Amino acid sequence: MKLTPLAIIMTRRVLVPALTFTTCLSLFGSPEGSAGYVAHEWGTFTSVQDANGELQRWRPLQKVELPDFVYDWYRAGYGRQCTSEFMGFKSDILSLQRMETPVIYFYSPIERKVDVSVRFPEGLITEWYPQAHQIGPSTVRQDYQSACDATTQESRALWAGVQILPSAAKATLKPANGSASHYFTARATEANPLRIPIAGATGLTESEKFIFYRGVGNFSSPLKVSLSSTDALTIGNTGEESLRHLFVLSVHDGSASFTSVDQVSGHGSQIVPLRGFRAVNGGKLASTLGTMMKEALINEGLYRAEAESMVNTWADSWFEEDGIRVLYVLPRRWTDTTLPIQMQPAARELVRVMVGRAEVLPPVLTKTLSVEIKAALGGDVAARKTVTIRLKKLGRFAEPAVNVAFADAPSKLKDEACTFVWESRRASR
Repeated sequence: MKLTPLAIIMTRRVLVPALTFTTCLSLFGSPEGSAGYVAHEWGTFTSVQDANGELQRWRPLQKVELPDFVYDWYRAGYGRQCTSEFMGFKSDILSLQRMETPVIYFYSPIERKVDVSVRFPEGLITEWYPQAHQIGPSTVRQDYQSACDATTQESRALWAGVQILPSAAKATLKPANGSASHYFTARATEANPLRIPIAGATGLTESEKFIFYRGVGNFSSPLKVSLSSTDALTIGNTGEESLRHLFVLSVHDGSASFTSVDQVSGHGSQIVPLRGFRAVNGGKLASTLGTMMKEALINEGLYRAEAESMVNTWADSWFEEDGIRVLYVLPRRWTDTTLPIQMQPAARELVRVMVGRAEVLPPVLTKTLSVEIKAALGGDVAARKTVTIRLKKLGRFAEPAVNVAFADAPSKLKDEACTFVWESRRASR
């Protein structure tokens, strides 16, 4: 399936000429001649698939998971605004992939500076912190011009002059709060603190334990999951490289079961019998499967504290949300192609571990939604109450589930079903 890259959709001539990335590096280059530091990164890519393994478009953006100080296209800084195609995208954008919470840690025995650039050729970077010297695609008002400004046609972020402080240095971090656990949990590592200058604001800096960014995109991931019966599902690898450390799990009303698959070779597939799943109490899934996932992440190169931080960050989403999903480690080559990264000077060691999450919409779910929503639209009060609860449990996956349920329905009924979903979502807030 040939997909239109988000980068192509959003490219438009910007209002102010941008300095090149190379120029920015020369302006903010590190004074140290050699780079004796280590950089480790982890993150996730989440997609939704129907029972045939077809990727579904969905609205993945949830600001509530992040603290208020994180930048996005409502609060981008420097007078920036997203290029006109994406003004107001926060509530309207549909995508196939959600790039969730990549964080980059740094380890150095001495204080040093480094420039970090991340490109997202087929996507859009939607949130970031600390402030980036360049973030795009964006325009910037003339009165906000600085030595290295925000204007760029590409979807990329550049953090120039990142100061890696000694591990014992006391950095002033933004205070944590319980409403944004998907951000603050990532601090629980032994990484060096960072201090990053705010371009255009002389003498002002921001500090954090990592560089953080997120985004959305329209591209395929290498895992295809089909669920043609109630007895088994088929895991297919559409890529050339093996997929490793796969975990298939099902969570429903507090009960859970799972199984693991060591690897699926390139262009290969494997049938996974649902009867072979290991049943566990829902409350124990996080500790049981979480431990296995931590070991898999360590095997891929993360430090133990990093692996624990990643699993703890996503424990509620991975292990508590109702649904059938597959978690797996994406190949490093796929990550480097999808999300190219550059550091200057180069790190002595660069580890990048991305976990893919494929959320699978089983036929029994979509058929049930179809029946219940039709009954609710017909005036059945009990059905309306039942399906409203079901949609709330599905959360951000409710809309794609309903789209699959009414894929073959008349246009009028599709519209009524979509309206019902939006009304239910507003009522549950």
